[in-house]
Amino acid sequence: DFSSVFDTTQIVVEVINPIQESEFTELWLEAECANIGSNWNLMDDTSASGGKYLLPPSGNNYDGVPTDTSSIIAYNFTLKEGTYSIYARALTPSGNDDSFWVRLNGGAWLLWNQIPSDNNFEWNQIHDGNNVNLPLSFTLLEGNNTLEIAHREDGAGLDKIFITNSTELPSGQGHLDST
Repeated sequence: DFSSVFDTTQIVVEVINPIQESEFTELWLEAECANIGSNWNLMDDTSASGGKYLLPPSGNNYDGVPTDTSSIIAYNFTLKEGTYSIYARALTPSGNDDSFWVRLNGGAWLLWNQIPSDNNFEWNQIHDGNNVNLPLSFTLLEGNNTLEIAHREDGAGLDKIFITNSTELPSGQGHLDST
């Protein structure tokens, strides 16, 4: 009998802030997993996530938004309603090859120009037009959403998309495609 050796004490634990389902949502999308317009080329590159990225054909430059669906990449996805940041891992080799057109859920097309790069794939948050210092946030609907990206300059390549309502910044090749 060990009753004289052990002393028992009752401890009451009160959980003040129970851990609940995360309020943060992340979505990772490979460029080549979108609905891809026929004016985009699927390129092989070992430095691209999944070894592939999208590039418009040479000579396809637009000052205005292209009106044909062949110049558009469309991502259909489902997320909870909220405000999100959208990042793209892009290859922008020069100031003449550093932009796309972007829109969400059939809204107005936004110019995304002067995407910084040094001729390597880099993550950049979608920003306002030519203003690199003004990152944009987007309001997503509960349920189905569509992100469309159209090419503007023929040398700008697209590798991967990261959509998040957290403050996490993407790095490297990012996480695996969420779809």
